[in-house]
Amino acid sequence: MEPLLRLAERLIHKKDVLVEQLQKLTSEQLSFKPAPNKWSILMVIEHLVLAESEIIGDLGQVQKRSSQTRCLRDRIAHFITLFVLRFGIPVPVVSDTMEPSGKTSFEALVHQRREHQRKLLTFVERLNKDTARRAVFSHPFAGPLNTRQIASLAEFHLDSHVRQIRRNLRLLGQELSSRR
Repeated sequence: MEPLLRLAERLIHKKDVLVEQLQKLTSEQLSFKPAPNKWSILMVIEHLVLAESEIIGDLGQVQKRSSQTRCLRDRIAHFITLFVLRFGIPVPVVSDTMEPSGKTSFEALVHQRREHQRKLLTFVERLNKDTARRAVFSHPFAGPLNTRQIASLAEFHLDSHVRQIRRNLRLLGQELSSRR
């Protein structure tokens, strides 16, 4: 499962770089909302952590999901989800559990993210060819996804929200390094 481990490590590295760069911001900058109905950087990070929480929590349900097959609707919905994320098309949050409040501290979110990282790497390291093909997460719109699909979707999701963070930073007169 070497390619999958590399994909997970690449995703973790991208998040590490983002967190490292955002740690330089003040709490006021992290909490700045460009408009009343727009998310602050802190809310974006909270949303990413909440989405991770949903996925990590679902990893324990692999045995239950092993019999789930993806129908044509799921395949199309997965493609649409990737398309929406890739091109930054605004959509509502697909689950209330992923809606940020903006009240969690940056430090607490970073701590949660590290826990997710540890659990994800442990899970991926234990995968074999059979379990790698099983659905490990049921996305509210795209349906059941296997580990590779969810890692790919998570990367598109992260990249989409990094663009959102960059827009907020530009409004603050700040830059996010393009370092990957």
